[in-house]
Amino acid sequence: LCRRFAGGPVGLATLAVVESLRKKELINAREAVREGNRPERTVYEITDAGTAAMHDWLSEMLRDPSPQFTDFEAALSLMGAIPPDEALALLRLRLKALRISSNQYDGIRSNLPERFPALFLVEGDYAEAVRLAEIAFVEQLVADLEHDRLGGMEVWRRIHELRDAGHTGEEANAKLLEEFGDVLTWDT
Repeated sequence: LCRRFAGGPVGLATLAVVESLRKKELINAREAVREGNRPERTVYEITDAGTAAMHDWLSEMLRDPSPQFTDFEAALSLMGAIPPDEALALLRLRLKALRISSNQYDGIRSNLPERFPALFLVEGDYAEAVRLAEIAFVEQLVADLEHDRLGGMEVWRRIHELRDAGHTGEEANAKLLEEFGDVLTWDT
């Protein structure tokens, strides 16, 4: 169930994409190749229609910003579901991992020849810029958590105190509204 494509094993999902591109006449099978005892592989080439479609798609992607929601954004939106101290510890680990990745990229860049074409670094440089922005954001969030500067810390802690004490969701909500009604309710 696995064929070779571009020199490596390919799963069924890739085969489905290749078949879809072929049906849309965006690629054509150019030749079947067998090397030694390896399985036969099909070499594809892009068609004129495929080149035009790629150009249109690439132009749109370069021109039009579109929201790209990350797993991290999803985790941030639900961060209150875990205790603040645990969230802080996890964010510190994330910060460490981000710094390691950034240092690795710096190492790669520093070992490139002096006149290495910047064109071939654009994607990596973009990823590094995003990583550096995330590092700055996480550093600030960690500092805010460490120094109780994040608004809502009292509510966040109290949610987990009530949960740990065995209160039902309904009971906890009632207590939270009683204790923090001034910050948990607002007029629309």
